[in-house]
Amino acid sequence: MDDDGKRSPLRPSRLRAGSWMTLVAALGLFAPAVARAEEPDVDTRPRPRLRIVETDRTSAERPSAAAPAAAAKPSPTRVRFGAPDRPPEGGAPPGGIGTDGEDHNEIGKNAIGENATADDGYDVDGSLLQAELDEAFGHVRDVQIGDLPAHISLIGDFRWRGEYHDPFDVAAGGDRSHDTLHLFRFRLGLDLKISEYLEVLAEYQVSEVTDDPRSPDPSSSQDSADFQRLWAEITPMGREGDRVALRVGRQNLDYGQQRLIGSFQFSNVARTFDAFRARGWWGDFTLDGVLGYVVEHEDDHANDAIDDIALGLVQLQWRPTEKRVIEVYEILKFDQRRDQFLGDDGRRDDAEIFTTGARAEGPLLWGFDASLEGALQWGRIARDEVRAWAYHIRLGWETKELPVRVRLFLELNMASGDEEPGDGNAERFDNLFPTNHAHYGLMDLFSWRNLEDYVAGIRIWPLPRVVIGVDFHHFRLQERKDGWFNAGGRLLRRDPTGASGKSIAWELDVLVRWKVNAYLTFEAVYGRLRPLGFAQATDPKGGSADDIHLGYLQVQLKF
Repeated sequence: MDDDGKRSPLRPSRLRAGSWMTLVAALGLFAPAVARAEEPDVDTRPRPRLRIVETDRTSAERPSAAAPAAAAKPSPTRVRFGAPDRPPEGGAPPGGIGTDGEDHNEIGKNAIGENATADDGYDVDGSLLQAELDEAFGHVRDVQIGDLPAHISLIGDFRWRGEYHDPFDVAAGGDRSHDTLHLFRFRLGLDLKISEYLEVLAEYQVSEVTDDPRSPDPSSSQDSADFQRLWAEITPMGREGDRVALRVGRQNLDYGQQRLIGSFQFSNVARTFDAFRARGWWGDFTLDGVLGYVVEHEDDHANDAIDDIALGLVQLQWRPTEKRVIEVYEILKFDQRRDQFLGDDGRRDDAEIFTTGARAEGPLLWGFDASLEGALQWGRIARDEVRAWAYHIRLGWETKELPVRVRLFLELNMASGDEEPGDGNAERFDNLFPTNHAHYGLMDLFSWRNLEDYVAGIRIWPLPRVVIGVDFHHFRLQERKDGWFNAGGRLLRRDPTGASGKSIAWELDVLVRWKVNAYLTFEAVYGRLRPLGFAQATDPKGGSADDIHLGYLQVQLKF
């Protein structure tokens, strides 16, 4: 701020320069271990090129016992067009860059709450009902339009989830003793691949919730009908392996482990953006540029972009092998809703938040793997200067030598809080447009802001298509005078004196997921949260020590 009180233009400060030094140092520690790990013999990553594949035979095309094998019809060869970033059937590589936000996209090797079925050891071929569903959906997938070099596919997603909450409203101190919700989501769309260089996708979504005690039903659960995705993508010609794709329209944006930008598929309506995205591939490098606005869901009204909240992103990814990735990024969030931001000087204004960060993930030695991510924020909120930070560290170990596949991991998630409210500095980290559900507890009571999250977890695959996950979280405030924020960024509790301490609660999450086949998934979750010092002292009912419970059962069919 200038001496005359006028706003000075934002410029890179020592904080920004320090952020790059910190992130480069972190990557420097991680990179040598990654480089020493054993390389795979073959790099099977998909390349952005025209692909010719063999169509899977339907059950009608398979030779029966009564007919000789020679009588079976050969599988026709078809040409597939379109952007190569779509994950393969059954899942995507961990930490994939900018996928289409499908539920099968893995957003972290430990994410048990976001349908992260990739790399779960599922043998899709020959699974229960696989042949029958292949035959049913095969007639609406990649159907050629006459003699034209164009193909059209019908895509769908049907999901039901029943949730039990006790108590329902944590912020109100559990005034509602318990509630049961039923959430329904239906998506149907068309994917038209006009040529190797042009693709159009339109997807319509209907979301409903019943028995919700909140009135009116919140936009996070219900949206009568509207386009969830509606985009066109042009892929200009380029050399083999080196291409550029330009996508414009309503689309999902998912980056890294979705800690900062994600489509939040667990939500009954999910998050989407009206955006322009440019993506280029050069060998092992991928460069993304995004400009867009987040879409606001309005029940009984057309969903429109919130013009007051703009997003800008530049990210460079290096993926030398399938399981190793290093990313650096710069994100701008520009929020012009002046009524939302009150500075320490008592004036209201808009907000400009720049996030500079990097992420690295990959295997180490002897079955170990690691993940690091760090980010620093600078800019302004109203007339307060932003100085915030956050980081994530994970160390995992996995073995397939036992009778069942087992994975263990330890994780630390830290995000800064506002140390001294009223000092003219905004020090609470803003985790932007995230998918928090899979990272900071399945009960969705925490987010990556003013947080210390200590995690230990285990994954067991008792059967090839069944995974059991157990996570234990210990949550603490990073700054005792700042607040406790849930997964949606809502303030739940706060003690401005800091006398209530830092320890909020511990949480135990148990999940069982059965991936029946490539289309059908069942999921059951139980979560229990034990309030500790801060949560008890700030309870509106006067220090209640009652545990908080969550349970849900979910069924999803996708094609």
